[in-house]
Amino acid sequence: MRIEEDCIGKLAIDEDVLYGIHTTRALTNFPISTERTDPLLFKSLIIIKKAAAQVNAAAGTLDVRKSRAIVAACNSLLMGEHQDALVAPAIQGSAGTSVNMNVNEVVANLASAELKTIRVHPNDDVNQSQSTNDTYPTAGKMAALQALPPLKQALTFLIKTLDAKAHEFADVVKVGRTQLQDAVPTTYGHSFHAYASLFRRDLARLTRAAADLQAVNLGGTAIGTGLNASPYYRSHIIRQVNQLIDLQLKPAEDFIDATQNCDVLVAFSGAMKGLATDLSKVANDLRLLSSGPQAGLNELHLPAKQGWFIDYARKGQILSFQKSLIKLPFR
Repeated sequence: MRIEEDCIGKLAIDEDVLYGIHTTRALTNFPISTERTDPLLFKSLIIIKKAAAQVNAAAGTLDVRKSRAIVAACNSLLMGEHQDALVAPAIQGSAGTSVNMNVNEVVANLASAELKTIRVHPNDDVNQSQSTNDTYPTAGKMAALQALPPLKQALTFLIKTLDAKAHEFADVVKVGRTQLQDAVPTTYGHSFHAYASLFRRDLARLTRAAADLQAVNLGGTAIGTGLNASPYYRSHIIRQVNQLIDLQLKPAEDFIDATQNCDVLVAFSGAMKGLATDLSKVANDLRLLSSGPQAGLNELHLPAKQGWFIDYARKGQILSFQKSLIKLPFR
């Protein structure tokens, strides 16, 4: 065991862990759930730490030897090493401080181990010119931007597939219904074209919301004024992050506004929730239209898929429960 101390007091830390006292406190302070922080969020924070070390060294505010050691530590983490040290829980308090300090402490200990005779401090060195209030929201936006391309690719494929079905079924007449009551004739071509139009709108909404995520407050530090960050750092940090990962980040028009308001993230969340709702609605439609085959509508024939079953015996009866299609869009 090793003893570390912060403003609260001393704490014994396991000798073989790379994180420190702040992370250890977080693990006991927030035992709310077992959900881990998303790896993309950790990755984005590590990229920010690497860029900050490079810019701070160029600004003359960080020892070059420490900068190189920090960069080397970040590189090892980005290559997938020491992932067991990134343990800060996803559900926490204090605006992401626990996750930020988890990264700071791990990077600092790795860098110190490389330098041997020079200690790298998690706050003074790794977190230099930064605050959780600008690194954490920037990392969150970076993580969302990295996760989005596969989703957009899948959504584009879905739209093309629905368009193809609309063409294939253009002349297949069906009953149009309102509140499940027979209304007027229509075609399955119209139905599938409507689905495609719905998801085209979702794709456009996601694209617009993602563009707003590219404006970040990195360099604004605690409240957006840039206190304790050098002018050189403030003017170069976002550019350096873009050198490390091409997300086309740009400085927010108003750093104080970007630091204290989350409307951009709310809008992106809303676009994602809208997509999930629309996927659920279409899945429900298809499930209903394929119901049967004897006592349901049985208008559509969906490809056979292996279901998930839980079988158990109770009073001589065998009961089976199959996950409904409604849950699939949210997986």
